[in-house]
Amino acid sequence: MIQLAHHAEHEIATLHGMGPKGIRILKQALAAQGRDFRRDSAGSAQNDACC
Repeated sequence: MIQLAHHAEHEIATLHGMGPKGIRILKQALAAQGRDFRRDSAGSAQNDACC
């Protein structure tokens, strides 16, 4: 879940098989741990290092 929180919701939504229901389930699981998807700010770099 920690690694998932490093990604923006729209990035996860582009994965094969990831639809609205999957996003909703992941958001609930993240929220249960006090986390959320990364929030993209205006002008943020798309090449952020991850993991």
